[in-house]
Amino acid sequence: MSKDVIEYSKLFAKLVNPNDDTKLDDTIASFLYYMFPRELFIRAISLLESSDMFIYVLDRDRTGETGKCKLLIDLLIDEFYRDSSDVPLEYRLIVKDNSDTGPPILVDISHWFCSCEEYCENFHEALEESDGNEELSEVLINEIDDHLQFSNDKFAQLDPHSLSKQWYFKFGKVCCSHLLAFSIILKSSINVLKFFTVNSNKVFMISIDNIDEWLNLHINIVE
Repeated sequence: MSKDVIEYSKLFAKLVNPNDDTKLDDTIASFLYYMFPRELFIRAISLLESSDMFIYVLDRDRTGETGKCKLLIDLLIDEFYRDSSDVPLEYRLIVKDNSDTGPPILVDISHWFCSCEEYCENFHEALEESDGNEELSEVLINEIDDHLQFSNDKFAQLDPHSLSKQWYFKFGKVCCSHLLAFSIILKSSINVLKFFTVNSNKVFMISIDNIDEWLNLHINIVE
């Protein structure tokens, strides 16, 4: 891996104070603030503390565990950072629209997509800045096929399903506070995820073990 590559996910993992897991590390937070434009990091942290973020998880294996909410959430949190991907979690990332007039915002960090206006504007600007001769993938995606340049960073990484290549979305061109906020908790460490979902109880993780409820969730998002 190139020595000058910044591994953002490792920096996110250090956000929780190692001496007090009820607080954020001000030094790491200040460092990250200067690494993103337009006060993007501050807006992402504010979003994480807004109680407007929801992680819905389809959990078919734990039906009938009513009354064991804390245990269930702890188990789901562990699954997000489990090394094995034999049975990956199926989940949806939703942000409540503060205007109460629009639909909820859908976030997909696996494919680096968000339905918010900021993301759409950045995406459009990135396309306009291209010379028109480039493929869309060349404008927005960084492809790495040299094993010596491979990174362990999970931030803005697209799942390549390949052992010979890595793909990273060029987040410097297209990003939003929603994508960054969910990346901070889901592309860092269990401690950071627990800090916002359990310790501060500001991000809500909701388990759905009924397929009809899961389908209703999808319908409501589309509407």
